[in-house]
Amino acid sequence: MKATIFAAIKVVSSILMSGAIVLQAWDLTLGIDWAALPGWFYGAFWYARCAAAIHLVEGIAAAVWVTKRPEHQSLSYGIYTFFVGTVGLQELWDTRSKATT
Repeated sequence: MKATIFAAIKVVSSILMSGAIVLQAWDLTLGIDWAALPGWFYGAFWYARCAAAIHLVEGIAAAVWVTKRPEHQSLSYGIYTFFVGTVGLQELWDTRSKATT
């Protein structure tokens, strides 16, 4: 049950983070062209920015914590955790707790 929920969260989170990156790129492009956005888009942009910032912090935390593992794949695991979010940190902590016991 837990594995299926985690798998669903990973898929949805990856899609939403990819969408947030596209929204940010679109916002930058509109800013360069001095174009205006419809008013209802601003809430989506702020939500995407907050989600991206939180996921960035999680990705950095995972990259730092994974350096203590023998594989030292910190960049790839940090990127993975950026896209899947807290589930990536949970997986990291679960593998670390299994390795220590």
